[in-house]
Amino acid sequence: MFKTRNIELLNEKISILNDIISASDSDKKKIRFQRNLDVLLNFTDFDFDEITPSFELTFQTKIKSHSVIRINRLPILINPDFVVSFNNGDRNEIGAIWFVTFITGYKYWELGLFVEAMNKYLHKHYSEEFFINKSYCIAVDINTGRKISFQDVENGKAPYLLEQTITDINQM
Repeated sequence: MFKTRNIELLNEKISILNDIISASDSDKKKIRFQRNLDVLLNFTDFDFDEITPSFELTFQTKIKSHSVIRINRLPILINPDFVVSFNNGDRNEIGAIWFVTFITGYKYWELGLFVEAMNKYLHKHYSEEFFINKSYCIAVDINTGRKISFQDVENGKAPYLLEQTITDINQM
């Protein structure tokens, strides 16, 4: 949906899930597919323009081997869903979006961990060629629709937690 902006694809998937739920005799299966349906229904009114640069986007190919980055000796898997580049006037910029999920939803400050990690990922792999646009380094909780950018963390709307969290893990 983020890439195509085709609401019909979303509606088609919603229809398919409704059919699966209606036809199923298994309560377990109904619950599982209902959760998926709830996520899709959350995105029928989601404003993707809020998380998308208003420039022509180039979707970058992600290299799987680049997904693991060592932060304070701890290997961290950083796997944004989309890495996009765009020309903002006279500057080539890059951003990323990561749709994340947790059954009860992430708190706003918890989403900050994802954008901190993505910012490190973008710096490591793209900073020589692109300016990292912190406003478009975004994590979205697909269960709640909450979103945060790395710029929000820099502006103090959520605390920096990644380094301290990794330090705490290393001390265990």
